[in-house]
Amino acid sequence: MIKRASSRRRGATIAVVAISLTVILGMAALVIDLGHIYNCRTEMQNAVDASALAGASGLHINNAEARDRAVASAASNTLATETVILAHSDVEIGNWEWSSQTFTPISDEPQEYRPNAARVTGSKQGLGLFFARIFGRHTTGIIRDAIALADSGRCRGIWGLDGIVANGDVITDSYDSRDGGYGAGNRNANGDICSNQDITIHGGIEVHGDAMHGPDGDLLISGVSHEIWGVKGETCCAVDPPVVDASEAKFTNDNDTIGLWLDGCDDRGCDGGGDPVPGPADRLNLVADETVTLSGGTYYFGSARMAALSSIRVTGPTVIYVDGNATFSGLGIVNETGDPKNLIVYCTGTQLNFTGNSDFYGALVAPKADIVLQGTADYYGTIIGQTLTMLGDFVVHVDEAVVADLLGGDGDVAPILVE
Repeated sequence: MIKRASSRRRGATIAVVAISLTVILGMAALVIDLGHIYNCRTEMQNAVDASALAGASGLHINNAEARDRAVASAASNTLATETVILAHSDVEIGNWEWSSQTFTPISDEPQEYRPNAARVTGSKQGLGLFFARIFGRHTTGIIRDAIALADSGRCRGIWGLDGIVANGDVITDSYDSRDGGYGAGNRNANGDICSNQDITIHGGIEVHGDAMHGPDGDLLISGVSHEIWGVKGETCCAVDPPVVDASEAKFTNDNDTIGLWLDGCDDRGCDGGGDPVPGPADRLNLVADETVTLSGGTYYFGSARMAALSSIRVTGPTVIYVDGNATFSGLGIVNETGDPKNLIVYCTGTQLNFTGNSDFYGALVAPKADIVLQGTADYYGTIIGQTLTMLGDFVVHVDEAVVADLLGGDGDVAPILVE
């Protein structure tokens, strides 16, 4: 009887040990193989992140270059000691829109806007497992993806340092005047609108670029339309605004080439002339139909005032310093070259009013001024002010070449991951 009981106990112990061993092996399979899968997923994610960033950095050249860079970057990474291999078909080119958090692939056919994002998908099938083989599971697969935006998140467009208010619709995009005029084949999504405080839009918004506000601010939109081809963030103005110093221009300038203003012409002919900058303070004062032509150079005005149908016509590369407040109205400043790089207006004052219906090509740089814009003109270039108020609908095509000259970083691209 005793022997039979001992045998039963030994049999029960063996059964318990067998069951326990199965559980232990199962737990080992779970822990070790899940850890292996997790590490492989991390390695693949690192690979597609780097690949997407590399691809986005090539979008300013063309789609083929973006794909080549993405594939090459992936090959510099490993997954379970093997080189990560991507096909060009694993790299999608398209557009990212922040409001809907969507990526829309596009074809390689010419588009209205140059694409702003690259999405990379990496997968690995037949990934070997270890203890799970005991239970008949020999391999598994993983798939990871990433989306990167080209040249985003660093505010290189329109600045209202301490706030932006628009009382109408706002539309922005960008182009590069070094590649020619704005139009098909030269439309980009770097039309950033940026502030260290609130951005308030009493209308719709279509920003082909970023909308960046300060950490204590927000993007406030009351209109129905809401589209941002970039990111909405809280890290505005990472670089300092340009320093405006008119002291040198006050004594070294080309004011003596301005000559006399010219009255407007009618069917009776053209009249007289006078000094547009009378007195030692060099105050620009244009009224009625008076027109001044600047053929190129550096010009200094202690203040500036234009009214009625007066105009300033720019025919060559020109830099204007206004060492005080300025009001440019009438027909405005007409840059006849059509190249924003040929006109930079610096203002040291606290108020800059700009009104007109003629398109403006150039840069308005007044980092200590409240800038008020009014009229139906489109702006080609950039605008930098202490605050920025837009009365009416507002359309600006940021010139990346002008921004590079003012803020530095000529030719560099800074992509970021968005997903």
